[in-house]
Amino acid sequence: MSQDYFLSKVYESVRNQTATPSNKPQNLKQAYYRVVLEQINEDTEILMQQQGSDNVEEFKVSDELAKRIKSSIKKETGFATTEEKTNLQEIIKKALIVSGWGKTGRLNYLIDNISNIFDKEDLIVSNIIKYPGTLENLKTSLLEEKLINKPLNRIELKDLIPDWFHSLFETNSGFNVIDELWNLVPVTKPASGAGELALTLISNAKKETEGDLSLKENLIEIKGSNGLMGADGQVLNTASELNEILKGDLVSVSKANRKRELIKRLGDLISSRYEEFKKNLIQQVENNVPFDEIKKIIDAGPLTPKIKINLYRTLVTSLTIPEYNYRDSLLAFFSQYEILSDDQLASGVFAARNYKNISSEEAVKNKIKDLVVSNKNSLFKKHHERYFTYELSALIGALHLCCYQEKQKFNGIVFANDTNKNMVYFKFNGESVVQNLESAYSFILQFKPSIALSMSKMQSSAGFLFFK
Repeated sequence: MSQDYFLSKVYESVRNQTATPSNKPQNLKQAYYRVVLEQINEDTEILMQQQGSDNVEEFKVSDELAKRIKSSIKKETGFATTEEKTNLQEIIKKALIVSGWGKTGRLNYLIDNISNIFDKEDLIVSNIIKYPGTLENLKTSLLEEKLINKPLNRIELKDLIPDWFHSLFETNSGFNVIDELWNLVPVTKPASGAGELALTLISNAKKETEGDLSLKENLIEIKGSNGLMGADGQVLNTASELNEILKGDLVSVSKANRKRELIKRLGDLISSRYEEFKKNLIQQVENNVPFDEIKKIIDAGPLTPKIKINLYRTLVTSLTIPEYNYRDSLLAFFSQYEILSDDQLASGVFAARNYKNISSEEAVKNKIKDLVVSNKNSLFKKHHERYFTYELSALIGALHLCCYQEKQKFNGIVFANDTNKNMVYFKFNGESVVQNLESAYSFILQFKPSIALSMSKMQSSAGFLFFK
Protein backbone atom coordinates (compact mmCIF):
# COMPACT_ATOMS: atom_id res chain seq x y z
CA MET A 1 0.00 0.00 0.00
CA SER A 2 1.45 3.39 -1.00
CA GLN A 3 2.12 6.07 1.58
CA ASP A 4 -0.16 8.48 -0.26
CA TYR A 5 -3.00 5.94 -0.08
CA PHE A 6 -2.31 5.26 3.55
CA LEU A 7 -2.18 8.92 4.65
CA SER A 8 -5.44 9.63 2.87
CA LYS A 9 -7.15 6.79 4.65
CA VAL A 10 -5.69 7.78 8.03
CA TYR A 11 -6.89 11.34 7.74
CA GLU A 12 -10.34 10.23 6.59
CA SER A 13 -10.68 7.81 9.51
CA VAL A 14 -9.91 10.43 12.13
CA ARG A 15 -11.92 13.16 10.45
CA ASN A 16 -15.10 11.17 9.79
CA GLN A 17 -14.63 8.37 12.35
CA THR A 18 -15.34 5.70 9.70
CA ALA A 19 -13.22 2.98 11.28
CA THR A 20 -14.93 -0.06 12.77
CA PRO A 21 -15.25 0.05 16.60
CA SER A 22 -12.56 -2.54 17.10
CA ASN A 23 -10.12 -0.61 15.03
CA LYS A 24 -11.24 2.93 15.87
CA PRO A 25 -8.09 5.03 16.40
CA GLN A 26 -7.83 7.08 19.56
CA ASN A 27 -5.36 9.51 18.07
CA LEU A 28 -3.31 10.12 14.94
CA LYS A 29 -0.44 8.02 16.20
CA GLN A 30 -2.62 4.95 16.51
CA ALA A 31 -4.25 5.66 13.18
CA TYR A 32 -0.91 6.05 11.51
CA TYR A 33 0.14 2.53 12.51
CA ARG A 34 -3.06 0.47 12.66
CA VAL A 35 -6.07 1.57 10.68
CA VAL A 36 -7.22 -0.12 7.48
CA LEU A 37 -10.28 1.50 5.92
CA GLU A 38 -12.88 1.06 3.24
CA GLN A 39 -12.28 2.56 -0.17
CA ILE A 40 -12.05 6.34 -0.23
CA ASN A 41 -15.14 8.07 -1.60
CA GLU A 42 -15.88 11.27 -3.48
CA ASP A 43 -16.63 13.23 -0.29
CA THR A 44 -12.94 13.35 0.53
CA GLU A 45 -12.03 15.11 -2.67
CA ILE A 46 -11.47 18.35 -0.74
CA LEU A 47 -8.60 16.63 1.01
CA MET A 48 -6.86 15.92 -2.27
CA GLN A 49 -5.15 18.12 -4.79
CA GLN A 50 -7.49 20.71 -6.22
CA GLN A 51 -8.40 19.04 -9.51
CA GLY A 52 -11.71 18.30 -11.23
CA SER A 53 -13.59 15.32 -9.78
CA ASP A 54 -13.03 13.26 -12.91
CA ASN A 55 -9.29 13.71 -12.81
CA VAL A 56 -8.50 13.28 -9.12
CA GLU A 57 -5.60 10.95 -8.48
CA GLU A 58 -7.56 8.91 -5.99
CA PHE A 59 -5.08 8.64 -3.15
CA LYS A 60 -2.77 11.60 -3.88
CA VAL A 61 -2.46 13.85 -0.79
CA SER A 62 -1.95 17.56 -1.25
CA ASP A 63 1.21 19.16 0.13
CA GLU A 64 -0.84 21.21 2.58
CA LEU A 65 -2.69 18.18 3.91
CA ALA A 66 0.48 16.15 4.21
CA LYS A 67 2.09 18.99 6.17
CA ARG A 68 -0.86 19.14 8.57
CA ILE A 69 -0.81 15.39 9.14
CA LYS A 70 2.95 15.35 9.62
CA SER A 71 2.78 18.23 12.10
CA SER A 72 -0.05 16.65 14.11
CA ILE A 73 1.69 13.28 14.33
CA LYS A 74 4.95 14.97 15.33
CA LYS A 75 3.21 16.73 18.20
CA GLU A 76 1.74 13.48 19.48
CA THR A 77 4.75 11.23 19.08
CA GLY A 78 7.25 13.73 20.44
CA PHE A 79 10.94 14.16 19.70
CA ALA A 80 13.24 11.33 20.59
CA THR A 81 16.71 12.03 21.96
CA THR A 82 19.46 9.67 23.07
CA GLU A 83 18.54 10.40 26.70
CA GLU A 84 14.80 10.86 26.74
CA LYS A 85 11.65 11.37 24.73
CA THR A 86 10.37 14.95 24.76
CA ASN A 87 7.88 17.09 22.87
CA LEU A 88 7.55 20.64 21.62
CA GLN A 89 5.83 21.97 24.73
CA GLU A 90 8.58 20.62 26.99
CA ILE A 91 11.21 22.22 24.77
CA ILE A 92 9.41 25.59 24.85
CA LYS A 93 9.03 25.33 28.63
CA LYS A 94 12.78 24.88 29.06
CA ALA A 95 13.50 27.80 26.73
CA LEU A 96 11.13 30.05 28.68
CA ILE A 97 12.70 29.13 32.01
CA VAL A 98 16.17 29.85 30.60
CA SER A 99 14.87 33.24 29.39
CA GLY A 100 13.48 34.23 32.79
CA TRP A 101 9.78 33.81 32.03
CA GLY A 102 9.34 31.00 34.54
CA LYS A 103 9.06 33.61 37.32
CA THR A 104 6.18 35.55 35.76
CA GLY A 105 3.35 33.21 36.77
CA ARG A 106 2.24 32.85 33.15
CA LEU A 107 4.33 29.88 32.10
CA ASN A 108 1.51 27.56 30.96
CA TYR A 109 -0.15 30.33 28.96
CA LEU A 110 3.11 31.08 27.21
CA ILE A 111 3.93 27.44 26.53
CA ASP A 112 0.59 26.85 24.79
CA ASN A 113 0.70 30.00 22.69
CA ILE A 114 4.36 29.77 21.69
CA SER A 115 4.03 26.07 20.82
CA ASN A 116 1.13 26.88 18.53
CA ILE A 117 3.17 29.58 16.78
CA PHE A 118 6.22 27.33 16.38
CA ASP A 119 4.04 24.49 15.15
CA LYS A 120 2.87 26.51 12.14
CA GLU A 121 6.34 25.94 10.68
CA ASP A 122 8.10 22.70 9.77
CA LEU A 123 10.59 22.14 12.57
CA ILE A 124 13.97 20.45 12.22
CA VAL A 125 13.83 18.00 15.10
CA SER A 126 17.56 17.68 15.67
CA ASN A 127 17.88 21.45 16.02
CA ILE A 128 14.72 22.24 17.99
CA ILE A 129 15.78 19.74 20.66
CA LYS A 130 18.95 21.80 21.19
CA TYR A 131 17.07 25.13 21.37
CA PRO A 132 16.96 25.56 25.20
CA GLY A 133 20.63 24.64 25.54
CA THR A 134 21.62 27.07 22.79
CA LEU A 135 19.79 29.89 24.58
CA GLU A 136 21.30 29.00 27.94
CA ASN A 137 24.88 28.96 26.62
CA LEU A 138 24.76 32.23 24.66
CA LYS A 139 27.68 34.51 25.52
CA THR A 140 26.50 37.30 23.24
CA SER A 141 23.81 37.92 20.63
CA LEU A 142 22.91 40.11 17.69
CA LEU A 143 20.64 42.06 20.06
CA GLU A 144 23.65 42.88 22.21
CA GLU A 145 26.10 43.50 19.36
CA LYS A 146 23.93 45.45 16.94
CA LEU A 147 21.52 47.30 19.25
CA ILE A 148 22.59 47.53 22.90
CA ASN A 149 26.29 48.07 22.13
CA LYS A 150 25.42 50.64 19.45
CA PRO A 151 23.16 53.28 20.98
CA LEU A 152 21.31 55.50 18.50
CA ASN A 153 21.72 52.84 15.79
CA ARG A 154 18.39 52.27 14.03
CA ILE A 155 17.88 48.60 13.24
CA GLU A 156 15.18 46.22 12.02
CA LEU A 157 13.97 43.17 13.91
CA LYS A 158 14.99 40.83 11.07
CA ASP A 159 18.61 41.86 11.57
CA LEU A 160 18.53 40.67 15.20
CA ILE A 161 17.45 37.09 14.43
CA PRO A 162 20.50 34.77 14.54
CA ASP A 163 21.25 32.00 12.06
CA TRP A 164 20.91 29.34 14.75
CA PHE A 165 17.29 30.39 15.30
CA HIS A 166 16.57 30.30 11.57
CA SER A 167 18.00 26.76 11.51
CA LEU A 168 15.19 25.51 13.77
CA PHE A 169 12.90 25.55 10.76
CA GLU A 170 12.98 23.70 7.45
CA THR A 171 12.41 26.97 5.60
CA ASN A 172 15.53 28.33 7.37
CA SER A 173 13.54 31.44 8.24
CA GLY A 174 12.49 32.19 11.80
CA PHE A 175 11.25 35.69 11.04
CA ASN A 176 7.57 34.73 10.77
CA VAL A 177 7.76 33.10 14.20
CA ILE A 178 9.47 36.05 15.90
CA ASP A 179 7.23 38.55 14.10
CA GLU A 180 4.16 36.79 15.49
CA LEU A 181 5.71 36.43 18.94
CA TRP A 182 6.36 40.20 19.04
CA ASN A 183 2.76 40.98 19.99
CA LEU A 184 2.31 38.04 22.36
CA VAL A 185 2.08 39.96 25.63
CA PRO A 186 1.18 37.98 28.78
CA VAL A 187 -0.54 39.71 31.69
CA THR A 188 2.15 39.96 34.37
CA LYS A 189 3.04 42.11 37.37
CA PRO A 190 4.77 44.37 36.64
CA ALA A 191 3.20 44.60 33.21
CA SER A 192 5.01 43.15 30.21
CA GLY A 193 5.03 44.83 26.83
CA ALA A 194 5.25 44.04 23.15
CA GLY A 195 8.62 42.73 22.00
CA GLU A 196 9.93 41.57 25.37
CA LEU A 197 9.12 37.89 24.82
CA ALA A 198 10.34 37.81 21.23
CA LEU A 199 13.71 39.41 22.06
CA THR A 200 14.44 37.03 24.94
CA LEU A 201 13.83 33.99 22.74
CA ILE A 202 16.58 34.96 20.29
CA SER A 203 19.22 36.48 22.59
CA ASN A 204 21.02 36.42 25.91
CA ALA A 205 18.56 38.97 27.37
CA LYS A 206 16.47 37.72 30.32
CA LYS A 207 13.02 38.70 31.58
CA GLU A 208 13.18 40.37 34.99
CA THR A 209 10.56 40.34 37.74
CA GLU A 210 11.18 44.07 38.24
CA GLY A 211 11.47 46.08 35.04
CA ASP A 212 11.69 44.60 31.56
CA LEU A 213 14.88 42.82 30.49
CA SER A 214 18.40 42.38 31.74
CA LEU A 215 21.42 41.81 29.53
CA LYS A 216 24.63 41.23 31.47
CA GLU A 217 25.11 44.39 33.53
CA ASN A 218 22.30 46.36 31.89
CA LEU A 219 18.66 46.69 32.91
CA ILE A 220 16.78 47.52 29.72
CA GLU A 221 13.31 48.96 29.24
CA ILE A 222 11.38 48.03 26.08
CA LYS A 223 8.77 50.48 24.79
CA GLY A 224 6.65 49.71 21.76
CA SER A 225 4.46 52.12 19.82
CA ASN A 226 2.96 54.83 22.05
CA GLY A 227 4.60 53.32 25.12
CA LEU A 228 4.03 55.57 28.14
CA MET A 229 6.73 56.83 30.48
CA GLY A 230 5.06 56.09 33.80
CA ALA A 231 3.57 58.59 36.24
CA ASP A 232 2.30 59.09 39.78
CA GLY A 233 -0.49 61.63 39.22
CA GLN A 234 1.68 64.75 39.02
CA VAL A 235 -0.08 65.85 35.81
CA LEU A 236 -3.20 66.49 37.89
CA ASN A 237 -1.21 69.13 39.82
CA THR A 238 0.24 70.86 36.76
CA ALA A 239 -2.36 73.66 36.45
CA SER A 240 -2.05 74.66 40.11
CA GLU A 241 1.75 74.73 39.81
CA LEU A 242 1.49 76.93 36.72
CA ASN A 243 -0.71 79.36 38.65
CA GLU A 244 1.80 79.47 41.49
CA ILE A 245 4.52 80.34 38.96
CA LEU A 246 2.43 83.24 37.64
CA LYS A 247 1.64 84.56 41.10
CA GLY A 248 5.31 84.60 42.04
CA ASP A 249 5.94 86.16 45.46
CA LEU A 250 2.22 86.91 45.80
CA VAL A 251 1.20 83.25 45.72
CA SER A 252 0.45 83.12 49.46
CA VAL A 253 -1.34 86.49 49.52
CA SER A 254 -5.15 86.61 49.58
CA LYS A 255 -6.94 87.60 46.38
CA ALA A 256 -8.00 91.01 47.74
CA ASN A 257 -4.56 91.84 49.09
CA ARG A 258 -2.97 90.58 45.88
CA LYS A 259 -4.98 93.10 43.85
CA ARG A 260 -3.98 95.96 46.20
CA GLU A 261 -0.31 94.96 45.94
CA LEU A 262 -0.61 94.69 42.16
CA ILE A 263 -2.07 98.22 41.90
CA LYS A 264 0.70 99.59 44.12
CA ARG A 265 3.38 97.99 41.95
CA LEU A 266 1.81 99.33 38.77
CA GLY A 267 1.77 102.82 40.27
CA ASP A 268 5.45 102.53 41.16
CA LEU A 269 6.35 101.46 37.62
CA ILE A 270 4.57 104.27 35.77
CA SER A 271 6.04 107.78 35.92
CA SER A 272 3.93 110.70 37.05
CA ARG A 273 4.38 112.08 33.52
CA TYR A 274 1.77 109.54 32.45
CA GLU A 275 -0.69 110.18 35.27
CA GLU A 276 -3.83 109.89 33.14
CA PHE A 277 -2.60 106.66 31.59
CA LYS A 278 -1.76 105.34 35.05
CA LYS A 279 -5.23 106.13 36.43
CA ASN A 280 -6.91 104.45 33.44
CA LEU A 281 -4.78 101.34 33.78
CA ILE A 282 -5.40 101.04 37.52
CA GLN A 283 -9.13 101.46 36.90
CA GLN A 284 -9.07 98.50 34.49
CA VAL A 285 -7.36 96.34 37.10
CA GLU A 286 -9.87 97.36 39.81
CA ASN A 287 -12.71 96.43 37.44
CA ASN A 288 -11.20 92.98 36.83
CA VAL A 289 -10.78 93.55 33.10
CA PRO A 290 -9.16 90.47 31.52
CA PHE A 291 -5.39 90.44 31.20
CA ASP A 292 -5.42 90.37 27.38
CA GLU A 293 -7.59 93.53 27.25
CA ILE A 294 -5.33 95.38 29.68
CA LYS A 295 -2.35 94.29 27.61
CA LYS A 296 -3.88 95.97 24.55
CA ILE A 297 -4.16 99.22 26.51
CA ILE A 298 -0.50 99.00 27.49
CA ASP A 299 0.49 98.17 23.89
CA ALA A 300 -1.22 101.35 22.67
CA GLY A 301 0.14 103.52 25.48
CA PRO A 302 2.99 106.06 25.51
CA LEU A 303 5.43 103.99 27.62
CA THR A 304 8.87 102.75 26.58
CA PRO A 305 9.24 99.05 25.53
CA LYS A 306 11.19 98.29 28.69
CA ILE A 307 8.47 99.70 30.99
CA LYS A 308 5.80 97.86 29.00
CA ILE A 309 7.57 94.54 29.54
CA ASN A 310 7.87 95.26 33.26
CA LEU A 311 4.14 96.05 33.39
CA TYR A 312 3.27 92.81 31.58
CA ARG A 313 5.38 90.79 33.99
CA THR A 314 3.76 92.52 36.96
CA LEU A 315 0.25 92.08 35.58
CA VAL A 316 0.82 88.40 34.83
CA THR A 317 0.19 87.75 38.53
CA SER A 318 -3.47 88.54 37.81
CA LEU A 319 -3.70 85.67 35.37
CA THR A 320 -5.29 82.40 36.38
CA ILE A 321 -4.69 79.26 34.32
CA PRO A 322 -8.01 77.41 34.10
CA GLU A 323 -7.68 73.82 35.24
CA TYR A 324 -8.96 72.35 31.98
CA ASN A 325 -6.82 69.36 31.29
CA TYR A 326 -3.06 68.95 31.36
CA ARG A 327 -2.43 69.91 27.73
CA ASP A 328 -4.76 72.91 27.61
CA SER A 329 -3.41 74.29 30.88
CA LEU A 330 0.12 74.18 29.45
CA LEU A 331 -1.02 75.79 26.21
CA ALA A 332 -2.63 78.65 28.15
CA PHE A 333 0.54 79.16 30.18
CA PHE A 334 3.02 79.09 27.29
CA SER A 335 0.82 81.34 25.14
CA GLN A 336 2.26 84.14 27.33
CA TYR A 337 5.86 83.17 26.57
CA GLU A 338 6.76 86.66 25.35
CA ILE A 339 6.14 88.22 28.75
CA LEU A 340 7.28 85.32 30.95
CA SER A 341 10.80 85.39 32.34
CA ASP A 342 13.28 82.60 31.58
CA ASP A 343 12.84 81.36 35.15
CA GLN A 344 9.07 81.21 34.71
CA LEU A 345 9.34 79.39 31.39
CA ALA A 346 11.73 76.83 32.89
CA SER A 347 9.47 76.36 35.91
CA GLY A 348 6.51 75.91 33.54
CA VAL A 349 8.29 73.09 31.72
CA PHE A 350 9.21 71.54 35.07
CA ALA A 351 5.54 71.70 36.15
CA ALA A 352 4.76 69.48 33.15
CA ARG A 353 6.76 66.55 34.60
CA ASN A 354 5.14 63.15 35.19
CA TYR A 355 6.39 62.46 38.75
CA LYS A 356 5.85 64.70 41.79
CA ASN A 357 9.16 64.26 43.58
CA ILE A 358 12.44 63.92 41.73
CA SER A 359 15.98 64.50 42.93
CA SER A 360 17.72 67.89 42.73
CA GLU A 361 14.66 69.85 41.61
CA GLU A 362 16.45 73.20 41.48
CA ALA A 363 19.30 71.69 39.46
CA VAL A 364 16.75 70.26 37.02
CA LYS A 365 15.05 73.65 36.69
CA ASN A 366 18.43 75.24 35.99
CA LYS A 367 19.16 72.60 33.33
CA ILE A 368 15.77 73.31 31.75
CA LYS A 369 16.51 77.04 31.91
CA ASP A 370 19.80 76.49 30.04
CA LEU A 371 17.89 74.66 27.31
CA VAL A 372 15.17 77.34 27.25
CA VAL A 373 17.66 80.18 26.90
CA SER A 374 19.64 78.49 24.12
CA ASN A 375 16.58 77.26 22.21
CA LYS A 376 13.96 79.92 22.93
CA ASN A 377 13.16 80.70 19.30
CA SER A 378 12.53 77.09 18.33
CA LEU A 379 10.73 76.25 21.58
CA PHE A 380 8.28 79.14 21.61
CA LYS A 381 8.35 81.40 18.55
CA LYS A 382 6.02 79.17 16.56
CA HIS A 383 3.79 78.58 19.57
CA HIS A 384 0.07 78.53 18.82
CA GLU A 385 -2.77 78.59 21.33
CA ARG A 386 -3.97 75.18 20.10
CA TYR A 387 -0.74 73.25 19.75
CA PHE A 388 2.84 73.09 20.97
CA THR A 389 5.92 73.53 18.87
CA TYR A 390 7.53 70.15 18.23
CA GLU A 391 10.59 71.31 20.16
CA LEU A 392 8.53 72.09 23.28
CA SER A 393 6.77 68.70 23.04
CA ALA A 394 10.20 67.10 22.70
CA LEU A 395 11.53 68.87 25.80
CA ILE A 396 8.53 67.84 27.91
CA GLY A 397 8.77 64.32 26.48
CA ALA A 398 12.47 64.17 27.36
CA LEU A 399 11.63 65.29 30.91
CA HIS A 400 9.05 62.49 31.21
CA LEU A 401 11.54 59.95 29.89
CA CYS A 402 14.22 61.03 32.36
CA CYS A 403 11.85 61.16 35.35
CA TYR A 404 10.70 57.64 34.48
CA GLN A 405 14.28 56.40 34.25
CA GLU A 406 15.19 57.98 37.60
CA LYS A 407 12.29 56.16 39.27
CA GLN A 408 12.75 52.78 37.53
CA LYS A 409 16.58 52.73 37.52
CA PHE A 410 17.09 51.10 34.10
CA ASN A 411 20.29 51.74 32.13
CA GLY A 412 18.76 52.20 28.72
CA ILE A 413 15.56 52.01 26.74
CA VAL A 414 14.68 50.37 23.42
CA PHE A 415 12.07 52.27 21.44
CA ALA A 416 10.39 50.05 18.85
CA ASN A 417 7.64 50.49 16.31
CA ASP A 418 5.23 47.58 16.70
CA THR A 419 4.19 47.75 13.05
CA ASN A 420 7.44 47.85 11.07
CA LYS A 421 9.57 46.46 13.95
CA ASN A 422 12.26 49.14 13.57
CA MET A 423 13.96 50.05 16.83
CA VAL A 424 16.64 52.18 18.44
CA TYR A 425 18.43 52.05 21.80
CA PHE A 426 19.03 55.07 24.02
CA LYS A 427 21.59 54.74 26.80
CA PHE A 428 21.36 57.04 29.82
CA ASN A 429 24.36 58.97 31.11
CA GLY A 430 23.52 58.46 34.77
CA GLU A 431 20.71 57.83 37.24
CA SER A 432 19.20 61.29 37.64
CA VAL A 433 17.13 63.65 35.51
CA VAL A 434 19.74 66.39 35.58
CA GLN A 435 22.38 63.99 34.20
CA ASN A 436 20.23 62.77 31.33
CA LEU A 437 17.89 65.57 30.25
CA GLU A 438 20.06 67.30 27.65
CA SER A 439 21.09 64.08 25.86
CA ALA A 440 17.51 62.77 25.95
CA TYR A 441 16.28 66.01 24.38
CA SER A 442 18.91 65.74 21.62
CA PHE A 443 17.99 62.09 21.04
CA ILE A 444 14.32 62.93 20.53
CA LEU A 445 15.14 65.82 18.19
CA GLN A 446 17.38 63.49 16.16
CA PHE A 447 14.79 60.73 15.60
CA LYS A 448 11.67 62.91 15.73
CA PRO A 449 9.06 60.46 17.07
CA SER A 450 5.46 61.52 17.39
CA ILE A 451 4.89 62.65 20.98
CA ALA A 452 1.47 62.45 22.63
CA LEU A 453 0.91 65.06 25.34
CA SER A 454 -2.90 64.89 25.43
CA MET A 455 -2.96 63.45 28.90
CA SER A 456 -5.73 62.58 31.31
CA LYS A 457 -6.16 60.41 34.39
CA MET A 458 -6.06 57.37 32.14
CA GLN A 459 -2.95 58.44 30.21
CA SER A 460 -0.72 60.33 32.57
CA SER A 461 2.63 60.54 30.78
CA ALA A 462 4.08 61.18 27.36
CA GLY A 463 3.76 58.49 24.70
CA PHE A 464 6.26 58.07 21.84
CA LEU A 465 5.74 56.64 18.36
CA PHE A 466 9.04 56.08 16.55
CA PHE A 467 9.61 55.37 12.86
CA LYS A 468 6.13 55.94 11.42
